[in-house]
Amino acid sequence: MNDQFYLKYILIFLASACWGIHPSLSKLAMTLFQNSYLVVLIQNIIIVCSILIYQLIKPLPDLFNPLHKKTAMAGAFLNYGIAIPIMTMTTKHILIAHMLLLIGLVPLFTYFIALLCKQSKLSTQRLLGSLITFLALGILFFKGVFTQTGISKWYLIILLTPLAFSIHNNVIKSWTKLNLHVIGLVLYQNVFSSIFITLILFSTHSDLNVFNQVPLNIVGLMILLALMHLCGQLFFYKLLQIANIVFASQASNLSILIGVAWAIVVGHEVLSMSFFIAMVTMLYGVYLTQK
Repeated sequence: MNDQFYLKYILIFLASACWGIHPSLSKLAMTLFQNSYLVVLIQNIIIVCSILIYQLIKPLPDLFNPLHKKTAMAGAFLNYGIAIPIMTMTTKHILIAHMLLLIGLVPLFTYFIALLCKQSKLSTQRLLGSLITFLALGILFFKGVFTQTGISKWYLIILLTPLAFSIHNNVIKSWTKLNLHVIGLVLYQNVFSSIFITLILFSTHSDLNVFNQVPLNIVGLMILLALMHLCGQLFFYKLLQIANIVFASQASNLSILIGVAWAIVVGHEVLSMSFFIAMVTMLYGVYLTQK
């Protein structure tokens, strides 16, 4: 096995860890900032400033390459215009277990779109791997999945989130053909996201006076959130450069597993047998998609 084989697994677990832990930290930040867009905007600003400051100390490759712009703008729109707002709205209307299970369709949607765009070849093994990781989420949320509840339009609306993430994965995969350094894409995406979210906040007349009352103890939390956000992007985009798109997209499902594990650790709950079964099932599914 070559070094790239191990690097792919290291990157997918690092990206998943950043994404999995991020929601728990965001929940803490939301105790001060009631508007989730404000939390994301602060993270974006910290990331942009950090990259620019680092650039002054040690110049980064391809940082201001204009070839990043089109992909970064698409990413900002798909993530912050569709995926995240839909996900946020849906939490008020359907069970979290149902929402996470449907978001677990990202690898399958990514694969089908990649086939249509000819960014991936038809492979029974990759399809089976994606189905198995989806099954693992069903095992993980077994009780929640079979909870009696009325089926509403929100079960269709939430499908826009995995669809947007899947399109974004394919857009980034196309960008990897340019062989540019990922840091430039991260910079531009956070710049465009900041602009996009600022326009949303002003158009909705959101109260921005909270910035005048930010306690010092929240600063460290926001920096940690920004670091998780930054590293998650860097690891995932780098992963897409060296791995097939189906394998890389499994990071979304792994992040759900890690997020649940993190919540259990923080909440001091006992790990259930279903969690271990789901973990082994998902890891096997991820392994099947790596070729």
